[in-house]
Amino acid sequence: MKSYHYFLRFLVAVCLTGLLGGLAGIAMHELLNLVEILVFGHNDDDYLTLVRSLSAWSRFGGIAVISLVAALIWYWLQKAPNRVVSVRQSLQHPKRLYSFLRQVLHSLLQIVFVGAGGPIGKEGAPRELGALFAGRVAVRFKLKSKDAYLLMASGAAAGLAAVYQVPLSSFFFAFEVLAVAISLRSLLVVLVSTYLATFVSNPIVTSNPNYHLHPLTNGLSFWSSLGLLVCLAILTAFFAGSFRRLNKLAGKWRRKDKSIFLTLPLTGVLVGATALLFPTILGNGSALAQSAFNGLP
Repeated sequence: MKSYHYFLRFLVAVCLTGLLGGLAGIAMHELLNLVEILVFGHNDDDYLTLVRSLSAWSRFGGIAVISLVAALIWYWLQKAPNRVVSVRQSLQHPKRLYSFLRQVLHSLLQIVFVGAGGPIGKEGAPRELGALFAGRVAVRFKLKSKDAYLLMASGAAAGLAAVYQVPLSSFFFAFEVLAVAISLRSLLVVLVSTYLATFVSNPIVTSNPNYHLHPLTNGLSFWSSLGLLVCLAILTAFFAGSFRRLNKLAGKWRRKDKSIFLTLPLTGVLVGATALLFPTILGNGSALAQSAFNGLP
């Protein structure tokens, strides 16, 4: 009987994880739109159009101001004993309750930073919120440590799925990146969480394409196109691996002391100054990518 009751608790916890992941995705989507309206005067699904509609000094001022605000908040968030933790760190102690306010603020700050033109962030926020909510659910339902770990990893994947409307990619993310052990049980749990989160958030977030492409009319044959795709896949793997190594190296130089009051605002000023001439540098890379796609024949 106890095992039956535990199974029911676990089942409800999984469904709640997917539901909360979807709601978190909606909240972050709406927050991003709100920030864009406040900073740019309006919001647009096409970020390239959005940044190009701004005056040069508005592009500079938005990122410069948000960098200063972010430096103040991030310094406070990193202070002991309740400093914020990453998803990987929280998975090491799946039943430990970290500061709810700090973790939520850290996630939302990333969205605000990107919405105001900051060039990095956004991907971590839905994962952090999803894992945070799942961890609270796991403790509330008194789940075992291994199940709490699985639920938090599923929550991180669910948050990612909700924001980007990519349930299948998020499903693989849980196993490849968060190292969830593969079993029929874990496959079903992650699958339910990611697809439920996507279903809940879809009416608001929508699954429209992130980028607008022209029809390809290059006249290549099937085999030529296939060969081109293989070459692109190899190049992508190389650059992705290089980016990962550089990102890991940059992580070692992260500022957590008072020097962030200088480094982050200075970075914002430099990005803003660059945006005076090249507005596509703003945001999370989407404007630059759309600009590149627009230039394809």
